[in-house]
Amino acid sequence: MKITDNPIAAKSMTGQNKRKDLPHAPEKQDFAALLARYGKTKESPAAKEAVKPPPKTLNDYRMEAAPSRQRTQRQKTNLTTAVPAAETQPKAPEELQRFIEQAAKKYHLPENLITAVIKVESNFNPRAVSSEGAKGLMQLMPATARKLGVKNAFDIEQNIDGGSRYLKAMLERYNGKTDLALAAYNAGPGAVDRHKGIPPYRETRGYVKKVMTYC
Repeated sequence: MKITDNPIAAKSMTGQNKRKDLPHAPEKQDFAALLARYGKTKESPAAKEAVKPPPKTLNDYRMEAAPSRQRTQRQKTNLTTAVPAAETQPKAPEELQRFIEQAAKKYHLPENLITAVIKVESNFNPRAVSSEGAKGLMQLMPATARKLGVKNAFDIEQNIDGGSRYLKAMLERYNGKTDLALAAYNAGPGAVDRHKGIPPYRETRGYVKKVMTYC
């Protein structure tokens, strides 16, 4: 019998031939030597793609954008300390400043008090008219303007002079108490006398507080 007719022997020979055709596998120390000589092999594009992080979802971006509670509290604190609660000492336009200085000197009033009243009354608008008929920078009522000798309430010089004179009269009436004088300027001295202090009117109380803040 030929050796090739024996299936066991044929299988054995085939296996031997296959083993002879395979390249020689390096030992462990040979592989370590190759690494030391050539370094690590480059990663294939497929390998790089495999280690990439998964794409971010919309919820991930929301979580990153949302500030922490501690950061929000710190921002609120900084805003509170950096921004004043209210505007202080408003500055009058140049065309008004000269007349304010004249009235302050004439009636011995602080310039910033006259400026604050004008700011609150008309916001420096010489043509302002209220719903009740008060006119000009210091919002003089027609009857009050007549008593003060103001012929044209829209005239800047006349209005500031008349309003400052009236404010001075209210300060003298209430012994230099600015809050009561301002309340009388807004609501009338009769209302201050009746209530023995600042009247409980929301408008008047807000008016006094705002002017005092500007001063």
